[in-house]
Amino acid sequence: MNLDYFTLLSYEPVHLQHVGSVKSPLLKDLAGISLPVYHFYLSILMMDVLFSLNFFLSDDIEYIESERQFATYNSVVDKKCLSKSKNNKDVL
Repeated sequence: MNLDYFTLLSYEPVHLQHVGSVKSPLLKDLAGISLPVYHFYLSILMMDVLFSLNFFLSDDIEYIESERQFATYNSVVDKKCLSKSKNNKDVL
């Protein structure tokens, strides 16, 4: 998705489908948190979630689109680890 320059400069939130409303911080917002903290927030937003989870977890990770959640697979034990879904049902 590409947003034009003036949309990015706007103080009004931009609605992104399947994401929500996103706003660019104002300079006064950045002054309140400091530039290093802002850069940290940006780095979180730019992370690849699946890559990051694979970095921190020793199990293999699979995203189940129909359930909209992640499942882990332990190749040593050779079975899928159960994960709780939104409706508290176990998912393989």
